[in-house]
Amino acid sequence: MGLKLHMYRADGSFRAIQIEERTPLGRGGEGTVYAVRHDTRHVVKIFTKPNAEREAKIKAMIKAPPAVNRHGHIHLAWPQAVVIDTNRRFLGYLMPRIDMDRSLPLDWFLLPAPRKAERLRGDSETDFGFRLTIARNIAAVMVAIHAAGHALVDIKPPNILVDRDHGTVVVVDCDGSRILEGGLIHPALV
Repeated sequence: MGLKLHMYRADGSFRAIQIEERTPLGRGGEGTVYAVRHDTRHVVKIFTKPNAEREAKIKAMIKAPPAVNRHGHIHLAWPQAVVIDTNRRFLGYLMPRIDMDRSLPLDWFLLPAPRKAERLRGDSETDFGFRLTIARNIAAVMVAIHAAGHALVDIKPPNILVDRDHGTVVVVDCDGSRILEGGLIHPALV
């Protein structure tokens, strides 16, 4: 049996969801990511220490996502809905699920040893263009984030996942960003 929660989208729509709390997909310093039962397109991040400041920031992120997800590919694990418990307490957020079978952290493409071990594209001098494609894709995501008035603060190779075949990128752990909402700045909390 999964933990019963509710999610609210910016448009006011509401839906009951359940997460698979016994099998987390990942843990970090700020929270834990869980699968959503009967939903293969989303996951939920539950904060270790949810509070009003985080809730306000997540709501601001939901209202003002960067215009970056195109061609059916997800480029940001950006919050899509607020997640609350049955007592209406803020816990975290719903975000797109990333295909982890196709993605590897950026540093696997930067360092020669992992590229050779995994037989990744970009391993030879003749395939340098693949690594250039990755760099261009990272730059495009950063431009979109900045164009929305936000700033990605927690930039490090493990937070940038790369599709091993196409070089498309996904930035994860986006809730560590600085978010601009009108004239209000929600600082990065990392």
